[in-house]
Order: sequence, then structure tokens, then C-alpha cells
Amino acid sequence: MSKKKFLNAFTVLELVAVVAILSLLLVIAYPSYKEQLRYNHVALVKAHLLDISNRQGDYLRRHQAYAQDLTELGVTLDKTVDSHYKVMLVDVKNTPDPIGYRVEAVPKTAPEDGADGTLSLNHLGQTSDNWNR
Repeated sequence: MSKKKFLNAFTVLELVAVVAILSLLLVIAYPSYKEQLRYNHVALVKAHLLDISNRQGDYLRRHQAYAQDLTELGVTLDKTVDSHYKVMLVDVKNTPDPIGYRVEAVPKTAPEDGADGTLSLNHLGQTSDNWNR
């Protein structure tokens, strides 16, 4: 008498079904993942811009003038911010009328659809139009 052995294995149809389900989940989840990454990068760069603005205020109180570049403020950018944005001080004016500055974060890559583009913050706390998106 011979006994048939049953193999405990997956059939090709079962494997195809699993791959199809995983592919569908990936197609649904990946755009949300990318959007969350973009949102996190923007939040991080905004925090850096606010920190730079605070440092400019402290610098102004100590030196009666605004710093001309980020190194004067002792700013070191987070690696994530530095890899995605170019952060710089622009329009720094230390003459009596008007005194002020603007700090900008320009994306290093072309903005994708829905991306925020250049973010800016000035000495009055005014932000770019896309700050609250």
C-alpha cells in the first residue's frame, strides 16, 4: 500500500492572489506616504525658519544690527532640511530706515504638484502666502 503525501505548499494561484493584494495596498498607501514625508519636511523647515528668526532677534539685541548670514547666527541646518531646501537670509537691511530681513527656504528640486515652493518669514513675522497650506 502506498500512501500519498500531501505537500503543504502554496499554489501558484494563491501566490498570484497575494501579490495582487499587496500590489493594490502599495498603490493605495504610497501616495499617502509621500504626502506625509513632504508634510514632515515642510514642518521641519518651518521650525528652522522660526528658529533663525528668533536668533536674529537675539542678535539684534546684542549687536544693534541683524546678522548678514546664517553662520553669524550659529545656525546648523538639520540634514533633512539641508538635503531638500536651500535656507538663506535675504534682504538684510541694517540702515535706520528700513531695518529688517527675510529668511527663505527654497526647494532644491522642482516642486511637485501640491508642493509648497519657497517659504519665507520676515522680521515682522509675516510669512509667505503658502505658509499655512
